[in-house]
Amino acid sequence: MAALQHQLDYPGINCRQCNDNAANDEIEPGCEMCPVNDWDQPTRLILALYDKSTIGVRLEPALIVPAMDALGLAARDRRPARDCLLAMHRQIQQHIRQQQENQRHDN
Repeated sequence: MAALQHQLDYPGINCRQCNDNAANDEIEPGCEMCPVNDWDQPTRLILALYDKSTIGVRLEPALIVPAMDALGLAARDRRPARDCLLAMHRQIQQHIRQQQENQRHDN
């Protein structure tokens, strides 16, 4: 999750030159002018939708439509966004269960 957040905070890191500058010279990517700056916009939207639709780690179905309204999602984008949201939630829940199992086995 930290790597994804870093990519969202600095989308220019997806650009080869910005990535090289960051890795070799520790230069913070200049994302405003980078051509890949807009690539992560759908991802940002889905993460914002997830944040607005969950309480803790529990997905609240009643909050999904109001969250989509608040984010201004177009009608054509709502079904794919919902599908992505549900898939992301399943993956997060699976990761949490695996961590809990690993902790039980370690104890």
